Amino acid sequence: MFSVRLLRSARCLQTSHPSFRHVHVDLKKTLQSSLENYTDLKLFPQRISNCGFGRSFTNTFVDYEDYVGPNENALFHVQFSSVFKRGFDCLQQYLKNDVGLFDNFHLDGVSNDDRDHFHALTALRIFLEKLAFHESSLKSSQRNAFDGKREGEIAALLSNHLLSCLVYGNKYLISNTYQKQPSQCPCLNPIQCMEHIPFGETGLGHEELWYGHPGIVLIPEDPPDYIPIMVYEEFPNEDDDGVGQESNVKQNNENSTEKCDFESEDMHFDKCAEQIFSQAITFAFHRGNVMNDSCIQPVSTLIPSLVLTPYKYYIVMYDYMNDILLSSSHQCCSWWDDSDLKFNMSAVLQMWMVLNYVDFVPGLSQKAEHVLAGSGNFHNILKNKHLFQKTKHISRKSIFNSPQKCRKLINKGVSVDLDEEVQCINFPSIST
Repeated sequence: MFSVRLLRSARCLQTSHPSFRHVHVDLKKTLQSSLENYTDLKLFPQRISNCGFGRSFTNTFVDYEDYVGPNENALFHVQFSSVFKRGFDCLQQYLKNDVGLFDNFHLDGVSNDDRDHFHALTALRIFLEKLAFHESSLKSSQRNAFDGKREGEIAALLSNHLLSCLVYGNKYLISNTYQKQPSQCPCLNPIQCMEHIPFGETGLGHEELWYGHPGIVLIPEDPPDYIPIMVYEEFPNEDDDGVGQESNVKQNNENSTEKCDFESEDMHFDKCAEQIFSQAITFAFHRGNVMNDSCIQPVSTLIPSLVLTPYKYYIVMYDYMNDILLSSSHQCCSWWDDSDLKFNMSAVLQMWMVLNYVDFVPGLSQKAEHVLAGSGNFHNILKNKHLFQKTKHISRKSIFNSPQKCRKLINKGVSVDLDEEVQCINFPSIST
């Protein structure tokens, strides 16, 4: 619902900018250029053949492979622009009809659906207004804010100058499990920035499935939920074969689901794929639980996740109802442009839609959903191990008691009596 509070805040924003209309004409040109030069992203279905449970995201194992159709030499893929069609339609409508946000805040005659996008569009507008500041805070021709930084510091830079800016309210939390926890943003513009960096509990999961502490969580004002982000200093570089290479795919245009011939992949992603897939799947089930607890019937059960390094980004999506796992890992995409000093606007728009997925409701076409239903094979694994019902209990928690730790405790013959001290017990041996 579009509230009176939002209308008041919009009027305040309008009156505080004397050159409001001129600025927004420039922003519209920037956005129009970004759409005209947009480079799409391909999402490839993945099949999980085996995995370990009762482990943290960082310690689990996930055996996976590309899901192929009847022709084993071909891969399927879907286009990001097709999955997030509603997001692109929203942008095109605002540009075409000069409605509301980019010229003024008069919303008479605007449909309720368009008003639902107000938060996301407002965040994008403010981000574009400060685009040069955010770019210069991370890189200049002489310096790079990411050089020599650890993951906690990188998470702070990404949160403050990119991720939180794309979500209305700019609220976020960085995991307090990082060793490096800067109190202020460690960017290249410390005097102009001076942003406090919040650290805290970001736990998510279930002890008998997967669990851990996402590096960053974004906290949108509406709805009151959180969006976990995976952050890496840079993916491990043990095997350089195929690094930096983009998949060479030959497309056979066929509606939303297209067949592709695949030659090479980004090996960097593979180094951390187990953690990435386990967290993305866990978050998708968690989102389903939140919707169910709120008695809300989801329009779509395809939930996206975002992976970032100081230079690259990947998008992973999981449909927790239809068991479809998608990944952009075959494309090595940078969120910096060719100059390496400015943001890649195609990447910005994709990240913006992913982070505002509740507004833009990603989904597959009927054909794609029919072809790919069950392709993830994760439901089968859960059912075979009698763990499917455990997904209903995936939640946000600060502490996880690992089942493995409990088993190790028993194997050592140590028992803890709550009323007495730790005792050593000699278990009877089994003789044959």
